[in-house]
Amino acid sequence: MRGAFIAAPVIVFGLSEIRAGWPATIAEVAQNPYNLKPAIVMSMSFLTFMTCFILFFKCLGGSSARPAQFREAPVESPYSDRAHRFSILAQVAVLVAAGTVLYQGAPPILDALRTFFSPDQQTDAFVELSRQRQSVTKGHVFEGDQWRGQGLISVLMRVGWTYAVVSAIVMYRRTRQRTWLLTCVVLGLLAMSYVGGVGERSPMVTVLLSIFFAISLMSRVRFRHVSVAFAIIAVFTVIIAPLSGRYTNVGSTTESALKTAQRAFFGNGTNNIWIVYFVDNGAIDLGWGQLHQDKLASALPGVKDDSNFANQLIRLRPDSTSQVGNASPTYFGLLFADFGPIGTIVAYGAMGAVTALVQVGLFRRRKRAADVALVTGITTAFIYLSVGTSVAVVVIGIILAGVYGCDRLFLTLHGRRRDLGHRLVGRIPPSPLAGERVAPERVPAGRA
Repeated sequence: MRGAFIAAPVIVFGLSEIRAGWPATIAEVAQNPYNLKPAIVMSMSFLTFMTCFILFFKCLGGSSARPAQFREAPVESPYSDRAHRFSILAQVAVLVAAGTVLYQGAPPILDALRTFFSPDQQTDAFVELSRQRQSVTKGHVFEGDQWRGQGLISVLMRVGWTYAVVSAIVMYRRTRQRTWLLTCVVLGLLAMSYVGGVGERSPMVTVLLSIFFAISLMSRVRFRHVSVAFAIIAVFTVIIAPLSGRYTNVGSTTESALKTAQRAFFGNGTNNIWIVYFVDNGAIDLGWGQLHQDKLASALPGVKDDSNFANQLIRLRPDSTSQVGNASPTYFGLLFADFGPIGTIVAYGAMGAVTALVQVGLFRRRKRAADVALVTGITTAFIYLSVGTSVAVVVIGIILAGVYGCDRLFLTLHGRRRDLGHRLVGRIPPSPLAGERVAPERVPAGRA
C-alpha cells in the first residue's frame, strides 16, 4: 500500500547506512574536494549492495507487496493468553537473572536516575555511572577485570528484552485487553533499565526503534507518523544524554542536543574517513580477514580481545584526547581496513544478496504472535550490519534463535501442563459420596 512505512531489512539497513556513514563523508568532500576516495568507495559499495539486492530479490521470487500483505494479515496463535503470559514471565525471569550477573546486582542506571532532579548530586552520580559502564563494557579488555560474559549477556539483554516487549505489544494488539497494555508499559520500563543498565544510549534507542518496527508490521504507519516517532526518539536521546560521561560538563540543553546529533551523524563516519586515510599512508596494514577473525574470537566465551581495532584507531588519530576508549567505525570502515576498496565493494554485494534472501524468507512466514517478534528482531539486526559487523549479526541471530526457541518451549510446556491437568481430572474416580442428588421426600400437608 502506498504512503505507508513498513520495516523491512533493506530499508532498515539503508537508513542506518545513510545516517551513520554519509553525513561525515559529504562533509569531508565539502571541506576537502580532493579527498574523494571515501565518497567514491562508499557510493560504489552502496550501489553494488542495492544492485545485488534487486537481482537476488527478483530471482528468489520476491514481491514488493509481501510486506503489506504480512502487515494486513491477522495475528494467529494456537496458544491461549495465559500461555503467552506464562512464556513472557519465564523470559523475564531469565533476563533479570542474567542482568543480575552482568551488573552484579540491580542495574546501576537506577541509582543515577534517582539524582536526575537533584543537580547538586548529578555530576558525581553520572561520573560513577560512567566508571561502571567502563567496567562492564571494557573492564575485561583494558583493566584486567574478570570476564563474566559481558559481551554475550549484553547482546542477550538487547535481544531478549526487545523480544519480550514486542511479544506483549503483539498480544495487546490482538486482544485489546488493558492487562496486556499494562504489561507492555511495565516490560518497557524494565527493558530500558536493563538494556541501558550502565547508561549506554544506543541500546535504549534501538529498543525504541524495534517497538516502532513491530508496530509497522501490524498497523499502517504513515510517513507523518514516522516523522513523529523519530522526533520522539531524538528528544529521548537528548534527555538521556547526561547519562553519558561525555556530557557531564555540558552547559545547556541546546549544546547537549548539538553534541548528541554530532555523535549520531558524524561519529562513526569520521572514523571511516580516518581508516581510509591510514590505509592509504600505510599506518594501517590490510588485515585480509584478521580483523573479522578477531571479532569472531572476541565473541566466544572467555576469549579476551587483545587486538581491539577500535582502540588502535583512537591511538592513531592525532585529534584523540583519550587512549582508553574506542573509535568505532561502521562496517564499511572495518571492511576497508580488512580487505581494501575492492574487497569492500564485493562484500557489500554479498550483503545485498543475503539481505534479499532474508527479506523474502521473512515475509513468507505465517503471521503468528511469536513470528512478529522474530521478524522484528531479525529486521533490527540489520542496524548492526551497518554500524557493527557481520559477526555481530551472526551472534545476534544465534541468540535470537535461542530466545525464539525458548518462547516456543515455554508455550508448549504451558499447553502440555494444561492438557495433563485435564487428563488427570478425567482419570480421578468419582467419590463414593458423590452420587446423584436425591430430591428430598415431599411430606403430604395433612401429615405435617
